[in-house]
Amino acid sequence: MTPMLKLLGLALLLQDASSIRWKFAKGNVFKYESTYVGSVKVGQEEIKTEAGFSITQEVVEVDDKGNATLSVSIDFVRMNMPGVFDGDSKRNDPKNDMDRVFNAMIGNAFTAKIGANGKLTEVSGSKVMIERALKKLEGIEVTKEVLEQLWSDESLRKNIEPLYPILPDRAISKGDTWENESSMGSAEDEITMKNKFTFKDLVDGKTAVISLDSRSKAPGKQIQRVTTQSELKWNIDAGRLDHVKGVMKMEIAVPGEEEKGSAEFTFEVKVISK
Repeated sequence: MTPMLKLLGLALLLQDASSIRWKFAKGNVFKYESTYVGSVKVGQEEIKTEAGFSITQEVVEVDDKGNATLSVSIDFVRMNMPGVFDGDSKRNDPKNDMDRVFNAMIGNAFTAKIGANGKLTEVSGSKVMIERALKKLEGIEVTKEVLEQLWSDESLRKNIEPLYPILPDRAISKGDTWENESSMGSAEDEITMKNKFTFKDLVDGKTAVISLDSRSKAPGKQIQRVTTQSELKWNIDAGRLDHVKGVMKMEIAVPGEEEKGSAEFTFEVKVISK
């Protein structure tokens, strides 16, 4: 084969390859809206569950390698399990303690540092958030220790980490896969997830359709097993995630019960440029 034919063959192989990276630009603002709908089962009892939250991300600084510092503020939080608890930060019923606890989070911002590949390297600012929340929650039996479990730097990182998929260090083509690990849960019950991404399709040369299959590596204290299957839509030109939709299944250890509980949720994340 002549050198020219070799070059032509290489060009044909690479023409559909895409480099997907986060493209952070100072001043850019995006809103992430997440919803979860499903149920939790323990024995014969099934509890329908709905949850959702929204955060706004502003890019504060970007270095010459594309690593960014983000200011992340909480817009709303909602969770409803009939007969167990019901909290909605927007409703903020003064007679509902969960409403007040969730509402105490609103308007608070924390800082996240993230690489151009999507890996979160640092989350900070929870101490100030907790101090502000405690002032709003006077009269409610909630302790600083409880809020630290919910909103510590580490718990905040685990909550937002699924919004920032870690990307490959190479250009990829349809059918290519890559793997990495991430964490979920809380600071008290951390679960390590093994993630397998597959580049399924390229739509209009702009949107990368990526499947994600995630499985927990080992059981946590209460969360025993987790699997998720989802589809991501990645905006190549803008260098950002546009949409996620999938299903999460969990096995749960229930205190005082020999039989394990289970949970299944459909979830969706919409990203809106502001």
